[in-house]
Amino acid sequence: MPEVRTPIFYMASQLNPVRRAEDILPAYRGTPIADLIAYHNLDEPHRPYSQAEILIGMCLDFRLKLRIPDRFAFVMRAGGANFSGRDFQISLAVATG
Repeated sequence: MPEVRTPIFYMASQLNPVRRAEDILPAYRGTPIADLIAYHNLDEPHRPYSQAEILIGMCLDFRLKLRIPDRFAFVMRAGGANFSGRDFQISLAVATG
């Protein structure tokens, strides 16, 4: 029988508050996801970026704002954050960096 591995990144069954850097899950530390959490939730000082590190998909509602530095992420917006059928746009954003 093949070995079953637990994925490194997983969806938690509950929300955990992040009030300091140590609260970020170990699987995410040192990744752009940890940087996103630190910028958005912990008011971490912004570092300069020359290219995007992560692609963020979010709702089209422009009242929602992210506290992230310039060029840190590609931010794609769609109604209800529904990106079904948008494979080409996502691939293009990632490929052209």
